[in-house]
Amino acid sequence: MAANMSFLILWFKTSCLRRILSATMVIAGFVSVWSHVASAADSKPAEAIEARAVFFRLRDIADVPALERGVLRELNAEAGDIVQESQLLASLDDAETSLNLDLAKLDLAIAEKRQKESVAVSVAEATYEEAVRLLQQARLELEVAQSVASSDISIRNAAKEAELSQTELDRAVAARKEFSSSVSDQTLGKLTLTRDKNQLLLEKAKLDQSLDVIRSRSKESIVEQQQAAVGRLKSAIAEAQTEAAVSLLTVESLRKTVAIAEERLSRRALRAPFSGMVVEKIRNRGEWVNAGEPVLKVLRLDRLYVEGYVETGIVSISERGKSVRVEALRNGRPVSIEGKIVFINPQIDAINQSVLIRAEIENPDFHFLPGQPARMWLPAPAKE
Repeated sequence: MAANMSFLILWFKTSCLRRILSATMVIAGFVSVWSHVASAADSKPAEAIEARAVFFRLRDIADVPALERGVLRELNAEAGDIVQESQLLASLDDAETSLNLDLAKLDLAIAEKRQKESVAVSVAEATYEEAVRLLQQARLELEVAQSVASSDISIRNAAKEAELSQTELDRAVAARKEFSSSVSDQTLGKLTLTRDKNQLLLEKAKLDQSLDVIRSRSKESIVEQQQAAVGRLKSAIAEAQTEAAVSLLTVESLRKTVAIAEERLSRRALRAPFSGMVVEKIRNRGEWVNAGEPVLKVLRLDRLYVEGYVETGIVSISERGKSVRVEALRNGRPVSIEGKIVFINPQIDAINQSVLIRAEIENPDFHFLPGQPARMWLPAPAKE
């Protein structure tokens, strides 16, 4: 029992010693790299403030998600691939979405053709104009008929003729009574016939006037009917215009439908949100993914943050936007680059009484990596 306890104690001491040695080697490596950076940049810029504990940090990191649910049909990127902004990384099965888009485009084409070739308004307007002309003609005919119906000239003329023929007949009869041989039977017959004919003409004139009154009333009915037709056709124009407006709105609605279908189709494609490197492939081709589930992880490396700390009271938040100088190793050699302050933490670290400074640098060739140590100098505040 005592031997076992001694063995356990020895094993525990050995394990602790290994962990201490491992940690010591890591710290020694960091100190060596930092010393290399510090010794390579021993010329401190005049009138500058050097930050401490400076490291490169990621500016952007994204889990690229599926925007729709479906089968992961294609996966065009692997871990370690360099990608550009908007580059196609993966795509979901889009057969149904493509068919919906084609159907929406067909519906739009049909609606546009109908709207373009519609003549309902033109026909309604032409019919209305023709009805207006017919109404004007009917009113003129009504005026003529009313004028004719109100005139009694023919009756008065026929009455005069009948009266004159009756007088002549009466004279002939009276003369024959006095002198039987003064008027022959033939003459008397002609006068009687003329009298009867003129009476018939008078009756015909009265009948014609009655017919003219009836015709006038008929013309009035025609005018009323034509006025009603004009009103109906005016309503037909308004209805045709409404249908044309609805047709136009239908076309606009179908255009929106096509745009929605196109957007849904585009959402089946997963694109890089920014230029960077794919560092993890989370899902594989052929797998089912739901909307919002990450498929790939992308880091942005062409632009990085540089973070460090300075003592309290040396800088203020008004320094945001000013330039800083950053030095770091590239291929074992120190390189100086320029950055710009993008953030100064307004909160002071209560333990070490320092303020976080964050600057941004361009890293187009990916020479600097997140977590790499560096040095950073801030411009000294202006003396009062």
